[in-house]
Amino acid sequence: MIGGRAERGKIARQVRALVLGHPALDRETRDARLEVAAAAFGLAPAEIEPLLWADLATERPVVLPDGRPQAERLAALANLDRIQSAVRRAHAVRIEVSGDANQLVRTVARFGLVSTVSRTGPRTLRLDVTGPLALFHATTIYGRALAALVPILARHAEFALEIE
Repeated sequence: MIGGRAERGKIARQVRALVLGHPALDRETRDARLEVAAAAFGLAPAEIEPLLWADLATERPVVLPDGRPQAERLAALANLDRIQSAVRRAHAVRIEVSGDANQLVRTVARFGLVSTVSRTGPRTLRLDVTGPLALFHATTIYGRALAALVPILARHAEFALEIE
């Protein structure tokens, strides 16, 4: 969502060395320092200030390459991430799906997830999947495979997901 690593993080320390020092108590002094640093690197003064913090993870400015995301899309991605995180740490997962669940069952089989599939109604299917915490090895890989089911599950109109 935010576009990856800062492009010019390598020169951030050099920029700070040119710009920072004694406190700039007035706007003219601050702007003059930014202009000197900009000239040294061949950049516009407006590009210098974001570079001051480009190599500090907690101080790095957030850049949104496609502009501000829609609130609904951001909430959906956050929900998906939270559910996948819980599934990756599960002991057992139970999924009940109404309607066509062919893609879900094929994905379970393709990833080699330990599961039991049963019909609970004429159009309802139940998958009992062993979670990664019930295994002894390769729990990270298995957890990622199990988490891959969540986006497929989200395409169904009616489903229930129980995570133990």
